[in-house]
Amino acid sequence: MTRELSDKLKSLKEPPERESAVSTQEIAPIPTDSHTTIFLAVVSDDLEERRDEVKRYLEQQSVRVLPEKAYSFANIQPVIDQDLNQCSLFVQLLSEKTGNSLPKFQYERAIAVDLPILQWRAKGLNLNEVHDQEHKVLLSQSTVMASSLVEFQEHVINQLNPKPKPAITIDKTEGSHLVFINAAPNDDMPLANQIKDILMENGIGCVLPPPVYPKINADDRDKHIAKLHLECDAVIVVYDDTQAFCWARDQLLYCRKMQSSREQPFKTIAVYDKPFPDKPDLRIYLPSLRVLECPTPQAEPVCQNL
Repeated sequence: MTRELSDKLKSLKEPPERESAVSTQEIAPIPTDSHTTIFLAVVSDDLEERRDEVKRYLEQQSVRVLPEKAYSFANIQPVIDQDLNQCSLFVQLLSEKTGNSLPKFQYERAIAVDLPILQWRAKGLNLNEVHDQEHKVLLSQSTVMASSLVEFQEHVINQLNPKPKPAITIDKTEGSHLVFINAAPNDDMPLANQIKDILMENGIGCVLPPPVYPKINADDRDKHIAKLHLECDAVIVVYDDTQAFCWARDQLLYCRKMQSSREQPFKTIAVYDKPFPDKPDLRIYLPSLRVLECPTPQAEPVCQNL
């Protein structure tokens, strides 16, 4: 059964256009209100109970959840595409298990139909322990939220029912703002990318740290990060995972050190501290330090504190 599913998904990587079109025509369209319907992706075996939990929560909020029944192997792509086309959001729970490539396949189909994507993984999941490189890439997307399941559920509902954005007054003069979003490699980068999107939407330029990559010399990477501390107007240190506790403290101390080498002091040194139970306080108290505490990045606290 497992091998059959894997073989079927592999065969769909580049499906013949004619065969796909015929298969789609064989399925009768189902009318629905796409604004209250989401696609909750089929998960690996270890996440089935959590998917059921999310499904119950969404249905209690009067959200229709697809798929409504299990998929068969035959014609799986057109059936998934039909469901996706009825939805306003693609929601997916991920773990370290590849699920025989089904999570990745569903994600690729959501991209193909241009559907907004929200994904979740457990906060304690260590990406360095994920050996399947394709699955590791999936877990590292900027659309993946590392949080508790309760926080993620609330985030999904907020995306379906967005609150009006508060008016934010920002000097949008070219080059007036450049923010260095400093995040630990891998684990905190999805959150850093969410902050980056908010800043860009509000006309604030930003820079992410260079990737940890074999062809980038470690010394050159450190020198480039030092240069960013000199040339950027503000720094946001991302403190998401508790594994980054000492790293985040070191970065704030480094910002303080670099103040003396700058022509002008930082406009802002901020730490984005994503709260959750039993998370240790960084215990650094600087007069110029601003602490942004919110479960998910929001325009008002991020932009108004820069």
